[in-house]
Amino acid sequence: MLSKGYAAEEIGHAFGLARVSSRHVNNDTLLFQSLAGIWSFHLLRGELRTALERARELLALAERTQNQGFLLNAHIAMALSLFYQGQFQTAHKHLERAIPYYDLEYYRSNISLFGWDPGVLVYCYDAQALWFLGFPRRAEKAVTNAIALVKKLSSPFNEALCYTIHATYSSYRRDATKALEMAETALKISNKRGFLHWIALGSFNRGWSLCRLGRVKEGLPILLDGMKMWKAMGAEMAVPTFQVLLAEVYQNAGKLKEALVSVEEGLAIAARNNDRHYDAELYRVKGELIEKVAPKFNQ
Repeated sequence: MLSKGYAAEEIGHAFGLARVSSRHVNNDTLLFQSLAGIWSFHLLRGELRTALERARELLALAERTQNQGFLLNAHIAMALSLFYQGQFQTAHKHLERAIPYYDLEYYRSNISLFGWDPGVLVYCYDAQALWFLGFPRRAEKAVTNAIALVKKLSSPFNEALCYTIHATYSSYRRDATKALEMAETALKISNKRGFLHWIALGSFNRGWSLCRLGRVKEGLPILLDGMKMWKAMGAEMAVPTFQVLLAEVYQNAGKLKEALVSVEEGLAIAARNNDRHYDAELYRVKGELIEKVAPKFNQ
């Protein structure tokens, strides 16, 4: 997962074999771990309907066993699956239900299944959900909690995770200065240790930030390279977001046709994967582009 990303075909195959094997030994822990791996594989590939099905299986297993670690991770799986389908309120509720099960001392001394720390992930995604729900102050508080927690963990991987997702959150807010700061911090950590997943996402965020700050010639190739790396790993999660942010870059550069193509690609991927979390922005930008392009065709 660290070297090839969470969506590589080999990952799905390995966790699939693990899931079959776990049923023969009647071990709930092994079953949960393999099922959680399959969930993350489908999530990162943008197969959100399947990811939600696996998340529901995780939650059912967690509720049956009343294992606190299972409950923590199952609610996170539900939250992320719902977040990308645009169900921000329900996602936020699952994140709220997850955090009481988090034990800092346990996770500070134990590596989780995915490498990521569940507490950091909860706060990072809750910040995004709260932003979309219209609670910017509460979103900022969640970001503050995530950064404070990651400093206690002293984990380079979780630092890369936290700062990269913070960069994405800042792009939602159109705060290019903060997004650039966070992306460059994350890339410095990720490049040193080969965290491919965060290198791809960090590169996209860095490229977008530079473009937003007027450095398009420098930033656009970095942005496109990040998208290329992301897709090369088999990942499609959040690609509609990338497409609309790229479209804005083209729009600001006066490349309206390229911008419209990018938006249409984003809408097609959103429809195929049921990735609805950025639909409002896709349609907003599409409307702006049509308004600008139509008069030129009518002349």
